[in-house]
Amino acid sequence: PRQARAATLRRHHHLVTPSRVEIARFLSDHPGLISLEEAREAAAKGIYLEVTARKGHSLTNGHVARLALESGASMLLNSDGHAPGDFLSEALAPKIAQGAGLPPDAFVQLQGNARKLLDRLGYPL
Repeated sequence: PRQARAATLRRHHHLVTPSRVEIARFLSDHPGLISLEEAREAAAKGIYLEVTARKGHSLTNGHVARLALESGASMLLNSDGHAPGDFLSEALAPKIAQGAGLPPDAFVQLQGNARKLLDRLGYPL
């Protein structure tokens, strides 16, 4: 039912919309196991897909990046930090993107996407 799907979405995948931050996880129990159809829907709605540095969650970064590239969805790099040690250093952040199978220059685009989102939310850098 629709309510169960909404509850599942709220629990599972970080998606960032241009108008607000919406925390949800796509239907799977494991973060990042999204379908091409869901990635296309994200692209159509202007929702950013997350490439994450979070332990365990990052296992599906390659899958998310491949589907984002195939569907035209934009991506963000996120530490998903819960403690000070979780946050990314300037040296590690590009490696997370490259480890997801993205080309070395993709990190610059991910940073640009973060700036665009902040601008849309009213927090220009």
